[in-house]
Amino acid sequence: MPTPDDTARWRTVYRSRRRSAELPTVVFRPSNLSLKACKPIAISQAIAAAAHLTPSELQDTLLQPQPDKNIISVSTFRMSALTKLRGLQSLRIQDTDIPLRAYLGAPTDSCRGVIHGVQANTPPEELAANLISTGASIISARMMGRTETALITFAGSTIPGYVIYHHTDFRCYPQKPKAQFCSPCHNIGHRVDVCPLPPSTVLCPTCSRDITGLAADQEHDCVPKCHLCQGAHASTSPKCPTRMDADAQSARRAYQRRLANRRSQRPALDMTSSDTQYRRHRSSSRRRQRSQSRHRQRPQSQQRHASRFHRQNRSPSPHRRVTTSQHVRLRLPGHTQAQQGEVSQQPSVGAPTDPAHPPATPITSSLTYRNALAPPGPSNSPTLPLPPTAPQTIPELYALMVNLFSHLDHRLATIEEAVDHRPRRKRAPPSKNSPPPPCSRDVSFTSDTEDQL
Repeated sequence: MPTPDDTARWRTVYRSRRRSAELPTVVFRPSNLSLKACKPIAISQAIAAAAHLTPSELQDTLLQPQPDKNIISVSTFRMSALTKLRGLQSLRIQDTDIPLRAYLGAPTDSCRGVIHGVQANTPPEELAANLISTGASIISARMMGRTETALITFAGSTIPGYVIYHHTDFRCYPQKPKAQFCSPCHNIGHRVDVCPLPPSTVLCPTCSRDITGLAADQEHDCVPKCHLCQGAHASTSPKCPTRMDADAQSARRAYQRRLANRRSQRPALDMTSSDTQYRRHRSSSRRRQRSQSRHRQRPQSQQRHASRFHRQNRSPSPHRRVTTSQHVRLRLPGHTQAQQGEVSQQPSVGAPTDPAHPPATPITSSLTYRNALAPPGPSNSPTLPLPPTAPQTIPELYALMVNLFSHLDHRLATIEEAVDHRPRRKRAPPSKNSPPPPCSRDVSFTSDTEDQL
């Protein structure tokens, strides 16, 4: 039995799923047949009788009529049934032979792209033989009507940026399908080859009136009127609001289908403890961001006060990470703790624990630095160069400053004599054994000054 703690880690995910499209699908396009006027059972029985399907094959076959597009989709995983269905050329419905065209439909986990500039009326066999794609495999290709645009079906949900046709690069664009429009009947949803109206029916493209019985040179009262929206324009106009809305819906459905294919190819969510920890980390980071944003809104005086308060009350962490800004040296072999000086040991993350490589020690005084740079004893460690000597006491610093001022006065006198061309009393430079001369500037050093230095 799962405990309450175990059930708290799980979260039910609701996702809208589409029908499984792993089965191969055969598409039938009947001519001069309105599927809206036929019952689905009659269509299924007619297909089973025309293809001579066995009961077992018929049991593994799914029929999906689409009256809006006036086509029939049949899915099956039996290769024998698939071969029989692809060979159909006609159906007998209501004692009438209906011609149809059967072809293998594209799988659902596929996408379509278009290329422009191809010679019109190019056969699909020539397109498929000369097309090369490095980003995705090509399933099929055909020309779109009488235009110079080729429609290519790719496997997967990603359309490559370029394809090669006859050793030439062509930019491949995602297909933005438009709503199917039938010019003979002026309706949306199907194409000319599956129009349910008889071929002898003729409608006026301007006023949408039936002019079947009229002669070609006979005039009629033609007033622009749309068959779809009843507007004052021709039915075949691409600016019709109804056609524009249908085109936008078709493009939106194609985009949503492409996104659904991409989501289905992603791995499933793993709602485990690691995922719970990830959500906790994200929530803590959001809380940290909110606190920082509230801190930025404080006045400047409050920010300074808060920073001083945190700096005073902050206790050093026992596991502080050693950064590159800290001066760290290695303890040289042959030196004892007394030679190195009294230096406090601070733990560092990642410090070695091997006796041959003791932990690093930060530099805290000049004595420690000198001891570190001293030549090693019995070991063969390399000798580091000594740093330049610097005064360590106040008297040494005082003598150095006085000597510096004396040399400056001597140089200034030499420069003035060279500029004025007048003989002046030369000042002898101070010697090392002579006491320091008085400073020419108004600077007096007292015992208080030495204490301050």
